[in-house]
Amino acid sequence: MKTRAKYIAFLGVFLAFSVALGYFERALPPIAPAFPGIKLGLPNMAVIALMYMKDYRTAFLLNICRVIISGILFSGMLGMFYGLFGACVSFAAMALLKKTNAFGIVGVSSAGGVFHNLGQICAGALIVGGELFYYFPALTIFGTVSGAAIGYLSGLVINRLNKLGFGANFMNHYFESNEHLNHRPNQREYTHKFTKFEFVTDAGVFSKNGVDRATDILLCSLPELSGKVLDLGCGFGCVGIVIAKIYKKEVEVTMSDVNGRAVELAETNAEKNGIKANTIKSDAFENIPGKFGSIITNPPIHAGKDVVYRLYAEAHGHLDPNGRFFAVIQKKHGALTHRQKLSEIFGERNCRAIYSKKGYFVFECTK
Repeated sequence: MKTRAKYIAFLGVFLAFSVALGYFERALPPIAPAFPGIKLGLPNMAVIALMYMKDYRTAFLLNICRVIISGILFSGMLGMFYGLFGACVSFAAMALLKKTNAFGIVGVSSAGGVFHNLGQICAGALIVGGELFYYFPALTIFGTVSGAAIGYLSGLVINRLNKLGFGANFMNHYFESNEHLNHRPNQREYTHKFTKFEFVTDAGVFSKNGVDRATDILLCSLPELSGKVLDLGCGFGCVGIVIAKIYKKEVEVTMSDVNGRAVELAETNAEKNGIKANTIKSDAFENIPGKFGSIITNPPIHAGKDVVYRLYAEAHGHLDPNGRFFAVIQKKHGALTHRQKLSEIFGERNCRAIYSKKGYFVFECTK
């Protein structure tokens, strides 16, 4: 009951925010009177924020509720019809692009602006005919520009909410114990160094839609490994399983996570991929004994700096002499600040970036 109440409160806050933005946008003078229907798309900030902070299901629910409420309060049934058509087409385009991990939030939002206009033109064509498509070139240009601006603003909103702790207080995070969530298992494939892996993912774990770009970059950047290896915050087990299969008898892999569902999935996926690894449910290093030659993590950035910095400090204490710590962090998540903290813990000379391209950093720190 408590979880459902949090979910309803979370959705209600974003819904109110979205409707308020829609009201504000309607009060603005026409941007281009020659092209009726052109708007900035301010309400879409709430949808994009939820898509990135929560999940597709919640973001889509917000999208539909927003259009219906705005239709009842402001635009009427015809406006609601246009809005629903545009919102659904736009959301489908954004969701598909986001899943590819090839586009940032600005690119995803820009596509959403274009496809929202396309959806509304298609809806209008059903009523008044195909001559509305003459507007599409102009609407495409405006949708691209306004969508990019909304994406940028959405990124600022997300970062601000995370700094305020809004996400940690109102969302079910992968870095929490989420066994109470309904199961939505998925089968995913991943190829690394010409070796194919199959993974089962589920709701309530990190990157439930498959191996994320940061993890792929981390795996591709790692040097040769041997000895005892810890996959810290293992999620469904991708990093630990790939390392165990690639290096086989050269490594002894342990996978840990605070999320019990993630640990269960890691065990399932280890068996599925024919490898042996230790699995431990642990909040940071609470239940992890011994020391390791290598500790690898895609840290839970949204848990906050206090949590992540504690992981760094405890990782240092659980490394063998000359042991190595690896972490992948995006620039937009404060990679350079994290590097400073790692340098404080490990020493400036002992920390270096072994990968730094397109907004991603992989750091290697030696004890």
